[in-house]
Amino acid sequence: MAVQQLAQLKLGEDKDGNVLIGASFTLSQLRKHLSAAGRKYSVVQIDEAIRVCRLSSLDLQCEAGGKKGVISSGIFMTYSAVDEDVRNKEGDRSYRYVVFNPLITRSILEKTFRPINYERLMSLGSPLARWLYDRLSHNFRQAEKSGAINNVGYHISLETILRESGITKEERLRNNIAAIRTALTQLKEQGVLSRINPYQENLKYGPKSKGPAPVIAAVWVLYPSAAVVDEIIEGNRSAKNNRSS
Repeated sequence: MAVQQLAQLKLGEDKDGNVLIGASFTLSQLRKHLSAAGRKYSVVQIDEAIRVCRLSSLDLQCEAGGKKGVISSGIFMTYSAVDEDVRNKEGDRSYRYVVFNPLITRSILEKTFRPINYERLMSLGSPLARWLYDRLSHNFRQAEKSGAINNVGYHISLETILRESGITKEERLRNNIAAIRTALTQLKEQGVLSRINPYQENLKYGPKSKGPAPVIAAVWVLYPSAAVVDEIIEGNRSAKNNRSS
């Protein structure tokens, strides 16, 4: 909403003089925006989701030279609400204001963020498919237009997906692999991956006892569509121009 200028942005400062960026909107605005993207939620559910973001903790850790540092903060630093009519179920008089995390603010000010096609992202029904698209879009900076033909793709392992995507590790890894295949099929159907050569799958098996040999590891090579490659290349160009300016 902020990028598409559907929310009113406000600049401020904290007690140390650091710049703060916040957004003002109504629950009705957010509900209509999500509805246009195919996501149907009530204003109560939307308000609850904003509160979850406010109360969720984002922890960053680093270690160097025998020292360890931790930064802990919320996704939203501030949440405020004014409901002019609590009986109004549409949310057009339910005003909300959030202040972004300082890391988001810094990324905006320093122009270090990477663009992603919001409409395509929201067209994906599977949370895992959305995570994979986000990961591909932001990390695969060396994408090239002939990648699907020349076998230049983005490598991602089952281990990484289980560790970072938030999906639960199943007792039988084959169940996780089946879920990942379903997400990859959705990425192909929605134009994120190449329709001709969407991905390659490499499985590693353990010793066989009874039944089929167990899968112990897997790696996928993803080949983005021409449209996604163009977006990545344009993102690289914009990032280079921002650094030079």
